[in-house]
Amino acid sequence: MSGRRKNNPLNLEPRVYAKHGAFYYVHKDNRWEKLGSDIAKANELAQLYNSSRGMYGTMEYWLDIFVDECQERVKSGSLSRRTLEDYRNNIKVLKIYFAAPMSPIDIEPIHVQEYLEICAKAGRPVRGNRERAALSACISWLIRTRKVEGLTTNPCTRAGGIKRNPEPKSERHAIHKKCHDVLETVPEAVHALVEFT
Repeated sequence: MSGRRKNNPLNLEPRVYAKHGAFYYVHKDNRWEKLGSDIAKANELAQLYNSSRGMYGTMEYWLDIFVDECQERVKSGSLSRRTLEDYRNNIKVLKIYFAAPMSPIDIEPIHVQEYLEICAKAGRPVRGNRERAALSACISWLIRTRKVEGLTTNPCTRAGGIKRNPEPKSERHAIHKKCHDVLETVPEAVHALVEFT
């Protein structure tokens, strides 16, 4: 199925075929995977699958797919745009540390703990915690959807022995003028309640 096409009016990537109003990728083991009905996304995924770096199945690959899934969740209203943007920023660094050929199955709690320690030594302990949370969300999604055979536990959790980096307490004080401006816009009952507390 991977031979060159003589006729390719849709300009599909190798191993991508249109069938029943959707696009499918045919893996080397002849397994058909539905890529959806968007031709651009289908070709993008196929490029990843066809990559000479052999990205398919690596943690880098799954982090990218996870962000695509999160984008769909934003469209459906089940995830906030802010969370999606946070995940996008966090996976940039995660893809460097958990680079190919590392797969989700290869990641153990010791790798996650080492990552957190490296972040702490680099003066970015809180960022490390946020990146660990993004990795944990991705791995939980992989487990929930059974996308990776044999992946049954999340190595990012406290149950795995992970100890997050300490975070300083947030100190944010409202400026008196800002409080006054906000209180001017609320109903009297709310204003009285705030004054009372």
